Amino acid sequence: MAYLRKVPESRFWIGCFRDRFGKLHNRSTKIPHGGETPKERAGNRRKAAAIADGFERIARGELKRESDIRETALALAAIARGEEVKMQTAREFLNEWVERQESAGKPDTTLARYRQVVRDFIASLEDEADFPVERIEPTHVQRYVDGLAARGLATKTRSNCLKILRVPFNEAVTLRRLTFNPAGAAKVGEKVRSVEKGAFSADELRAILAAAADFEHGAEWRIAIAFGFFCGARLGDACSMRWDGIDLAGLRLSFTPEKTKERIELPMHPQLAEMLMEAAGDEKEAVTPTLAAMAAKGRRAILSKRFLTILRAAGIETKQSGAGVRKVTDKTFHSLRHSLASHLSANNVPEAVRMKLTAHTDPRVHRSYTHAEFEQLRAALGNIETI
Repeated sequence: MAYLRKVPESRFWIGCFRDRFGKLHNRSTKIPHGGETPKERAGNRRKAAAIADGFERIARGELKRESDIRETALALAAIARGEEVKMQTAREFLNEWVERQESAGKPDTTLARYRQVVRDFIASLEDEADFPVERIEPTHVQRYVDGLAARGLATKTRSNCLKILRVPFNEAVTLRRLTFNPAGAAKVGEKVRSVEKGAFSADELRAILAAAADFEHGAEWRIAIAFGFFCGARLGDACSMRWDGIDLAGLRLSFTPEKTKERIELPMHPQLAEMLMEAAGDEKEAVTPTLAAMAAKGRRAILSKRFLTILRAAGIETKQSGAGVRKVTDKTFHSLRHSLASHLSANNVPEAVRMKLTAHTDPRVHRSYTHAEFEQLRAALGNIETI
């Protein structure tokens, strides 16, 4: 059992304790054995005894987890300083990380994914979310990942969630706030089958445009769909195009994808140009104002569902993956990007040119376009059959 002693050369109590091999150790508790009053001296002795007991628990190997050792060490430091050491909870740690990403100007879609992963992981911790972050172990992370698999989420989705979760813990290790990354050893697990994103044929694209015309705001939907196919624009970008980025005379357009935030310039397919000429508006406005307003208000899920309704009206069947909570549909608005790449490939357009037209390369490539490169893109886009 640990005990205390005084030595002439020190004004602090010395804690005496044995390790698991029986070897005796002497360590200063940093608690003075003096005091102005008997009460103060008695209080100091109690603090020193508590610290000595803590030393012995660590030395005897009674604390198996590194998180427990760290927590005990912090508690001993708190006793020595006579103040409480505030330990950040897992919930506070992760939410603080998300706030830093928000202030760093990350894209909204990326932030939404970060928030979801953090929210789901905190939920998986249950009551332990309010324990010190140092207590998070690899088993907690593995339980979270296994829970994603139980919900039917695809292997790629689980892998992406794990990658996101590793980032805040890795930052904490780099800053020496944590000694290890608890998400580093977690495994994604067995592969879960998921549907692949499909591409639309030329006949299907014609049917989609025809069906869209009969829907509310049909003219806007037709233009947004044309942006999705001829420009490879994602749903939010296709609905948010502005007239000041449209050059009908030069048959070119430019826009800033929300995901990359790097402005790109593309040639315009004649059919898209014809649609835009019929709908030409004020350069300060969105090309599809009603859809743009919905996208700006965070109602993209509704836009996605309406596009699926258009697909059904066009007689196009869709498939969903697994029986999990989060369904993955094989044909969505995003399939228009796949369709552009597929149609370009079918017309023997070189891969490097296809990647530029679909903006699949590093965004910096778009800033280094030359006149010759742009005309090559225009010629490649001209190979696509009118839909």
